[in-house]
Amino acid sequence: MHLEILVEGQTELTVLSMLMPRIIGPYQQPHTWKIHKHRGIGSLPEDPSARPNWLDTSLLHNLPSRLTSGTVGKRSRIVLEQKRIWARRIVPEMDVERNRSGSFHCFRDGLRRLTA
Repeated sequence: MHLEILVEGQTELTVLSMLMPRIIGPYQQPHTWKIHKHRGIGSLPEDPSARPNWLDTSLLHNLPSRLTSGTVGKRSRIVLEQKRIWARRIVPEMDVERNRSGSFHCFRDGLRRLTA
């Protein structure tokens, strides 16, 4: 079975890319998947004082300028990059069978039922 999966942003894409083989088995044995960032959080505009691009529907792109300018914008970029680093470090330590999160159980079990 081939799965098309939508996630919010790069961190979620990183996490799920690493977890999928542990949830439903190695890629192409027999399942395949493609994970897409769908709108999601997006990225901060380079110039917070510029008019928003109405075609970009991501969250951060459309925040009011007063929320994205200065140190808040700089910290947000740093936080987003740090989340990606944490994801790459934490996921190898996760035990998908013993995870305590109810929502993770629902996601994991749903994928397994779908691909059974």
